[in-house]
Amino acid sequence: MIRRGLAWLPPLAWAGVIYFVSAQPKEAFVRFGLSGALLPIAGHLITYAVLMVLLVIALRVGGRLPVEQSCVVAFLLVALFGLSDEYHQSFVPGRTATMWDWLVDLLGAGLAWLAINRWNGQAHQKPPG
Repeated sequence: MIRRGLAWLPPLAWAGVIYFVSAQPKEAFVRFGLSGALLPIAGHLITYAVLMVLLVIALRVGGRLPVEQSCVVAFLLVALFGLSDEYHQSFVPGRTATMWDWLVDLLGAGLAWLAINRWNGQAHQKPPG
C-alpha cells in the first residue's frame, strides 16, 4: 500500500513543476531567451511525455492494471491536466490558453504511449533460438 502511494509522488511532483512554470508571466521566458517557436513546442512535447510515463508507472505499481489500460487512464489524466493547465495560463499575465498547446501536449503523451507499447512488446518477446 505504501509503495503504491509513493509511486504517485513523481507524477504529482512533475505536475507541480508544470503548474509552477505555467504560472510564470511571459516576460520570464523572454528574459531567458526561451520564447522561440520551436523551444515551446519541444517543451510541451517532452513535458507531457514525461508526465505520461510517470503516470503509467504509478498506475502499474502493484500490477493492478495491464499496460494498455494504464496507458488509457494515464492519457486521459494527461488530457485533463493539459486542459486545466491551459485554463490556468489564461489568468497569467502575458500568457494565453490555446488549443494548439493542448494538442501538442496530447501529441507528447501519445508519443510516450507508443514508446511504452513498443518497449513493453519487446520486453515480452521470446529471444530467437
